[in-house]
Amino acid sequence: MQVTGAGRSTLTYWYRNRDTNGHPERIRDGRRVFYDAGKWHRWWKSYQAAQDRNHSKVVRSANDDPDELVPTAVASQIMGYSHADVVRSLYNDGYFPEPDHVELASTGAPRRLFWKRSTLWAHAENRDHRGRPATSRPAAAKRGNTASS
Repeated sequence: MQVTGAGRSTLTYWYRNRDTNGHPERIRDGRRVFYDAGKWHRWWKSYQAAQDRNHSKVVRSANDDPDELVPTAVASQIMGYSHADVVRSLYNDGYFPEPDHVELASTGAPRRLFWKRSTLWAHAENRDHRGRPATSRPAAAKRGNTASS
């Protein structure tokens, strides 16, 4: 869909779960399917707002040391993500900040990544509902996918 950039499977998911997410009913004309544009756009705005609220829940307490280095799993919890793989994926795609410390394996390859809590908090303040910073990197600039000149 042009408005969202969502694929067919996501659109199907939204429609199938309309009882919980409020997606509008479709209108059929023979084999063709339509949606009331006004209802759909209102739903899309409210859906995005709900996503923003859900992903802006950053875990922070007064006792947290901003300079404490935390591993990927803790970074995921701080950011409100469901699993550490979300942080890894966002980092690999260029949508998560560079780690403040990298623990290397004996081969010299990165083994474990660590971020300061302050780095995570700053990133959280600038991300949009998909976890990306307000100024996302283009797809071509993903880590490991850059062309050499």
